[in-house]
Amino acid sequence: MQDWTLTWDRGRAVVTPAGAMLHHLTFDLGSGRSVAPFAEAAWHDEPEIQGDETLAQHLRLLGGEWACVPFGTTQIDPGHHGYGSNAEWELVEDGEGMLHLACTFPAGHPVERLERRIRGVPGEAAVEFSLRVVTRIDCALPIGLHPIFKLPEMAGTLHLEPAVFEQGQVFPEPFQPGVSRLRTGALFSRLDAVDTLDGDPVSLAALPAPGLFEELVQLWKLEGSIALRDETAGTCVRFEWDRAAFPHCLLWISQAGRTAKPWNGRFRGLGIEPVASAFDRTDLLEGSFSREGVSQTFRAGEPWETRYRISAEVLASA
Repeated sequence: MQDWTLTWDRGRAVVTPAGAMLHHLTFDLGSGRSVAPFAEAAWHDEPEIQGDETLAQHLRLLGGEWACVPFGTTQIDPGHHGYGSNAEWELVEDGEGMLHLACTFPAGHPVERLERRIRGVPGEAAVEFSLRVVTRIDCALPIGLHPIFKLPEMAGTLHLEPAVFEQGQVFPEPFQPGVSRLRTGALFSRLDAVDTLDGDPVSLAALPAPGLFEELVQLWKLEGSIALRDETAGTCVRFEWDRAAFPHCLLWISQAGRTAKPWNGRFRGLGIEPVASAFDRTDLLEGSFSREGVSQTFRAGEPWETRYRISAEVLASA
């Protein structure tokens, strides 16, 4: 199936049928300036990777943004990040500056159908999204969003500015054994002072962070937004969501630390993943800071919907 194109007066992007993933988003900032905020894996056009069905489809197309229902690894869905992350979606409507997509889940799955609407905002360097979930049974599922943002080449030039959060926590097990440097399960109240295995604190507030390669941390009870301020590019990208739908947020920092196929030490990106989940595995609840907001409740046949937004602007000082 061919990709679908999203265009409006201040931007453009493509959406793949697999996972309904939004890729190659570019915002027009005016005066001849633009910004492409998402990371995109180098292997999208490599036949060896694209033809390897042992790799999950969302890994073969890694980058951009997509929705995960359920999120992470769960007992109810054999696919990491859920069936919809790897299945082929259908186009419901191709409107002016808008795409409406849907995915029907297999019989027996708690989820019956997902729908995504992606809309370029006229006159703005912004995209608005809606996600609708319909389940077959009453259930509580971990859910999340999965945009992956581009990391600049120069260390410390991308500044993360999260809204207020109650507590930060490092992944409660070794995330990538022998590679990850943050102290397992460490709690922190500020992004600029996170404990490492050797005892010296490191800052996650300015990326890329020297000496960090693969890390995962969760910001518990985050108030629904993170800004990415790139002083070198002179741009600010803002991600906003409904904290009632996604009370927490994962930060996945990947700086060429994964060497297995298809990664081969060549992927760099920052996942900013609003979640109702305890990290990305349901079996990690015991070691998590909180048991609140680690799933979303659904009622059989009753549509549940949430909205979120990604936008960009030129910094006032640029």
